Amino acid sequence: SFPTRRSSDQSVPFINFWQDDFNHRVYTDVVFETNPAKFEKTRYNCFTGFSNDKGKSPINEDEIKFLQLLKKHCQESEIYEFVKCWIAHIIQKPWLKTCIALIFYSKLGGVGKNCLVDGIKAIIGKKYCGQLQSIKDITRDFNAHLCNKLFIYGDEVCSKAKELTDFLKNVISRTECSLEKKNVDPFTISDQSNYLFTTNNEIGRAS
Repeated sequence: SFPTRRSSDQSVPFINFWQDDFNHRVYTDVVFETNPAKFEKTRYNCFTGFSNDKGKSPINEDEIKFLQLLKKHCQESEIYEFVKCWIAHIIQKPWLKTCIALIFYSKLGGVGKNCLVDGIKAIIGKKYCGQLQSIKDITRDFNAHLCNKLFIYGDEVCSKAKELTDFLKNVISRTECSLEKKNVDPFTISDQSNYLFTTNNEIGRAS
């Protein structure tokens, strides 16, 4: 039952009180819109901005442990700058997919790949991040937990990823996807997700 609000000597159901209020909010639909140029007050936006967006003060990269770890893993300055720009793009232009999936590979485990993932999650915000339990999760039905995400990561990608090369290419670059929930007809939504995978297994070049 709905909570009630007392009016004079009688209780009025809250839903009735809300419907009679000319100032109550009404939305035409629910969206996940990250482009400020397309924000509309008539649409309920699930994207509420980045919690870490508190200014644009310059930083000293040598004092940021996350960047120090990233630089160590990238090994070459060109790769380090590329990965930095990849992360920055998600923050600066979240409505435009990078169309590039990163793979953090090392022969040994425990070198800090997941720490880099945790750092990216902290920058973007956990509510805009999703995780694949296996590489085949992206082909399965009932994918609501991966929708409205800007960053999706998969841990320990195995050689079976080769079998999904063509599908992965489509997922990485697509701008729309089908949202499926149990007992609900699927419908199309925008796809703004960017992908990153970590592995200790050498994948080799996709054919």
